[in-house]
Amino acid sequence: MADSVFSCSYCGTTITKNTSPNQSGCSAKSSHYWVRLGEVGDTNFQCKNCKIVVKTKSTPQQTGCTKASSHYWTRL
Repeated sequence: MADSVFSCSYCGTTITKNTSPNQSGCSAKSSHYWVRLGEVGDTNFQCKNCKIVVKTKSTPQQTGCTKASSHYWTRL
């Protein structure tokens, strides 16, 4: 499996892994709630709502924003 970008919808932590990250250690809740945003790539995207920046092959998933009901991605 190719590396993917994951983001916790509670605390906003992002991580790149080829499997789902460990759920322990969330600073906002009792455990992380990881959302797979997309496959690692060369294009930077920033969410207008929560301001995180990720580097994926295509537009990331909209679910899992910490500041709104969904991410609103802008290509950088």
